[in-house]
Amino acid sequence: MAAFEGLVDYEVAGVTAAATFYIAEIYFEFSAALLDSERPTGLTEAEKVDYELVIEEEAYPFEERAIEVHEENFELLAVGVYNPWVQKSLDKLAIVMPGRYAKNEISGGFVGSIDSYAYRMPIAPKIGVEGEDGVEISEVGDAAQSIKAAAQIAGSPEPN
Repeated sequence: MAAFEGLVDYEVAGVTAAATFYIAEIYFEFSAALLDSERPTGLTEAEKVDYELVIEEEAYPFEERAIEVHEENFELLAVGVYNPWVQKSLDKLAIVMPGRYAKNEISGGFVGSIDSYAYRMPIAPKIGVEGEDGVEISEVGDAAQSIKAAAQIAGSPEPN
């Protein structure tokens, strides 16, 4: 581990990415080795279950650290570093955390929400015409027609 961490300190993109990948893999392999380790004989069923839980608890931090280290390689993309080692880390993250790193993009094509648009002029109600001496000339029938036209524009039922 110390040798790989020393390589990361060189701060050369390709070397850093490769060393980071191998550090993460060491953590993963150690976690897997704990989970696959030989179990003691002579344990009762309850003791076996307890032993499995303890082993899983001991292996979990190593797996988490491995994910964190692979994510450090992922962060190299933000500074413009992309090489096979970064891709290998991304591939490993896609396997370990598919919900976050194995998302496929789906193209739906162009949105054709507005194929055509036709403007319709609203129907204006009739307005009375002013006659001589500023007196408004309109009859009750004209007023009723105006109310019906306004109701049609508003989309409400016609008044009685």
